[in-house]
Amino acid sequence: MIAKNIRITLNKNQRVLIDNFSFSLQPGDKVAVIGEEGDGKSTLLKLLYDESLAQDYISYTGEIIKNGKFGYLPQFMSEIDLEKSVADYFMGADIYSNYSLVEKLNLDYEFIHSDQIIKTLSGGEKVKIQLLKLLCESPDALLLDEPSNDLDIEALAFLEDFIKNSQIPVIFISHDETLIENTANRILHIEQLHRKTECKITISGLNYVEYLEHRNLLFDSQTRVALKERSEHKKKQERLARLYEKARHNTSWKNPDGIASSDGHAKKSMQTLIAKGRRFEREADEFSDIPDREAGLFIKFDPEICVPNTKRILEFSLDKLLVGDTILSQNIELLVSGKEHICIIGKNGTGKSTLLKEI
Repeated sequence: MIAKNIRITLNKNQRVLIDNFSFSLQPGDKVAVIGEEGDGKSTLLKLLYDESLAQDYISYTGEIIKNGKFGYLPQFMSEIDLEKSVADYFMGADIYSNYSLVEKLNLDYEFIHSDQIIKTLSGGEKVKIQLLKLLCESPDALLLDEPSNDLDIEALAFLEDFIKNSQIPVIFISHDETLIENTANRILHIEQLHRKTECKITISGLNYVEYLEHRNLLFDSQTRVALKERSEHKKKQERLARLYEKARHNTSWKNPDGIASSDGHAKKSMQTLIAKGRRFEREADEFSDIPDREAGLFIKFDPEICVPNTKRILEFSLDKLLVGDTILSQNIELLVSGKEHICIIGKNGTGKSTLLKEI
């Protein structure tokens, strides 16, 4: 796949999401697309796969050339698929030739042939069945939009191993730094700078850790250069201002070469200083830019706010945890006190999200 000079604009406010983007996907590429929410990652992935997926809210210019069969995992399933049964969703898919994938995703054939409606599945189960169906289609390249969302630990381990060892190129969006560190060999970083008025795209052939180190070093170096230019320029301006005041108030002021000036020479020196001032102003237009990078959402909790260790936060009991007529768990007793940090773990579909909703 080759993308040439892509520019993506939001129709509602004409904000440019992507500009001057050129990219080629090569065999062996494991490309992690990173950036803050709302910067255009999912939109770019949709456009690269099928422009019709994004045509309702964007316009774009440029050229996209694709060869072969592409598989796409959306961030959210379509309403049509959500209303299907699991069996109908896999209709026509060659799941029996891919039995190893079924096992690695911790699925079973009884589930795959079930009449359970997809919208009743857990988030992780939805991701798993989409991955399985995609891989059964033997694509030549994969585009995955946040595939690690909602996966249990076993499925996440499978996903990591699959991307790392995949024989086909993969482009994936993720906020999971561990997944990116362990799989990506190229980084595509999308940013919206200056209060989301200027888009910036960085494409790097480094792994994630190396990319961050290089990015931080470059940022610090460019900042030092830019600040030094401004500091030296300020000193020149201050020296020029002092010389200007001497020339203006003292007819016997000496030129910079040390030779005393008559009135006429002082006037000439004044003109020279004014010309230098104009030259300094032009120098300011050529300063190196002070680099900018997008700041993520930062949440800070006041350290003075605390909960006593003995304070009872929650007392919860439930005879049966149900989804429809299915019993997920029984005889749940939960007591939370003080500053406890509790993590609910378990395989997809065992009731973690359902329990939180009950609480």
